[in-house]
Amino acid sequence: MDLIGPPEDELPDGSPLAKLQHVLGLRAKDTRLNVALLCPDLRAIAGGMQRFSATIDTLNNSHLQPRTVLIIENDQPGHTLTTELPGLAVLHGLGDSATILAALRWLRTAAVTLYWGDIDRAGLQIVASLRRAGIRVQSLLMDCNTFNAHGGLLHKATKLHAADQAVPNGLSNDEAALYRELNAHFERTGHEWQLEQEHLPAQAVEAALLAAVANR
Repeated sequence: MDLIGPPEDELPDGSPLAKLQHVLGLRAKDTRLNVALLCPDLRAIAGGMQRFSATIDTLNNSHLQPRTVLIIENDQPGHTLTTELPGLAVLHGLGDSATILAALRWLRTAAVTLYWGDIDRAGLQIVASLRRAGIRVQSLLMDCNTFNAHGGLLHKATKLHAADQAVPNGLSNDEAALYRELNAHFERTGHEWQLEQEHLPAQAVEAALLAAVANR
């Protein structure tokens, strides 16, 4: 007999800690989101602040209503990205805990929600988990064209990213093809391939962001 969590209790997407908290029935401490407001109008509403951290409840109760939300997997690119766009807010550093953003009002009211992460199986798994959580997110620089154009930046990852090699539900055709390519490399070599987002040229990132917003 199971002592914690019935066997039919479906685990949520997200980090191992979030899954453990779900099984144990624990209320997690409110996560503070790292926010960058790359729009002067949004900064004016926020009292001039450009970068800060806040809980989801605080943001939901604020007057901020970004038109474009960019979710960045790692923390560093959120500090170094300087592209200014009308209505642009950036959330960065959540990694595989990004599914908690399903409770954020911004993602229901924004005209476009973008996700930019590493090109590796873990990054693509996060994209898929966001969509399964009901977040209509468009990936940025996580496609076969980016993979092929910047192949010289690929390196061996320090840890295994996918115990199960099945392509996760929620990926586009192009993203699924990229996932299969990463799988094939692992099967051939036993090494996890990775193109970290921090290594992409700033000009390529800015051009992709501008194009995604223009084509929303």
